[in-house]
Amino acid sequence: MQLFQNFEDQKSEAALRALLRRSPPKSVAARAHIYLALIALNATEPEVAQTEFEKAVRTDVLIDLPPGQSPKAQILFAEARREVASGPMPAAADSPSIQTATPREPAAAAAVAAQGSPSHLPAYVVGGIGVAALAAGGIFGWLQLEAGNSARNDPTLAAALSDGQPYAQDGLVADVLFGVGGAALITAIVLFATEGTANAPAVAFSAGPRGLALSGAF
Repeated sequence: MQLFQNFEDQKSEAALRALLRRSPPKSVAARAHIYLALIALNATEPEVAQTEFEKAVRTDVLIDLPPGQSPKAQILFAEARREVASGPMPAAADSPSIQTATPREPAAAAAVAAQGSPSHLPAYVVGGIGVAALAAGGIFGWLQLEAGNSARNDPTLAAALSDGQPYAQDGLVADVLFGVGGAALITAIVLFATEGTANAPAVAFSAGPRGLALSGAF
């Protein structure tokens, strides 16, 4: 600014641009653009002056001209204010320290939006398997009970039971189904309670020649 007052416009311009490259505070950067505009007016470059005035206003909306400026400078500065007020407010190109803020969505809200509403379908499926297994276990248990009651009066059936005929294994099948059904119901409850959270268990179904298999990790 002292160089400008001493009519050394070229040195003043070089010093001001070097200052802007050092990322000064907003008020200092805006003042530098004001004096660059005044230097451009002295060089009869009103378009450059207008651009520098606009950069000054975008950098610091409270900036004003130094007192005692020419009417032309005052008119261009007023036009720059109107131009900036009617359009967007990007950061000044020559002021690296001035950056346009970019709003960001809070992390928690983004996570909720990405997850969406939890689906309880896996819990319903596993629960249905558990109920079906318990029902089937009840049937096999009833069959074993009936076979035991009949064996008391039928020596042939009693011998078959002792020999391990397939229908004599109903009790074992019932026990296995009761265990599977109980585990599936417990898994369904855990799935329902933790669905959509980071602690949700991983459950997988598979099918093979021996039937269906349910596996998971908690």
